[in-house]
Amino acid sequence: MSYFSTITLSIIAVLVVLVVSEITVNTPTGTLSTGALATITWVVNGVAPTIAGTLKIRNRATNEDTTIDGALDLSKLSKQWKVDVQPGQYLFVINDGSGEKFSGFFNVISGVPSGAPNPPNSSPASGSRPTKPTGSTTGSTTTFV
Repeated sequence: MSYFSTITLSIIAVLVVLVVSEITVNTPTGTLSTGALATITWVVNGVAPTIAGTLKIRNRATNEDTTIDGALDLSKLSKQWKVDVQPGQYLFVINDGSGEKFSGFFNVISGVPSGAPNPPNSSPASGSRPTKPTGSTTGSTTTFV
């Protein structure tokens, strides 16, 4: 291989490294409630990957993953998801093809998120259950950033 070809390949390799993006997965504030519709968000620093990524939720106690989206469009910067895991402590995991990126840990509870209308020591009327989450809401979607 010629000296010119070696230099050209070296420059291309450096450029490929420079366009790699860095993804930060945002941690939900407060708790997530089973059955609620949550918006998971992330930030891409640099150029968004063009390949599909994966989004999972990982149980801290068991280290088991549940796939939320196996063909995640990373350029959209958010994903709506119906919380369908058991109560516990979790983190979100995004893999963009260069390795796993993690949110911080957060709690999933059964029922209504913390800060909801009924305080912990009171109970809803018989046969009824509060369903309106608190926080930033749009319709029936709670956004966690």
